[in-house]
Amino acid sequence: MKEYKFRVWSEILDKMIYSKDNAIKFYNGILLSCGDICDGKVMQYTGLKDKNGKEIYEGDIVNCMDSWEAIIEYHEYSGGWYCKNIETGNYVTICNQENMKHMKIIGNRYENPELLNE
Repeated sequence: MKEYKFRVWSEILDKMIYSKDNAIKFYNGILLSCGDICDGKVMQYTGLKDKNGKEIYEGDIVNCMDSWEAIIEYHEYSGGWYCKNIETGNYVTICNQENMKHMKIIGNRYENPELLNE
């Protein structure tokens, strides 16, 4: 059974809010409400964990095999999660946990925008 979790970058609170904090309400993967904190970007849990067991969410920045960095994105047209190489812009699929055993979360696009070189 798929585990649905979300987080929201709240611009009002200037921090990340996770669904486990009971501030975000959802049912069967459908976001119902998140009150006043929904002034930012809602991000979904990928169902995968990095090599240290940390949950990977959309918008996370990962170090891949100690050689390149990528941001986690979801693509509607393919219905899957991808790593977008920050330097080249190329995409790599991350469809299973085996692919994640060499990746480590180093930040996310909202708390660590300097990692994106944008």
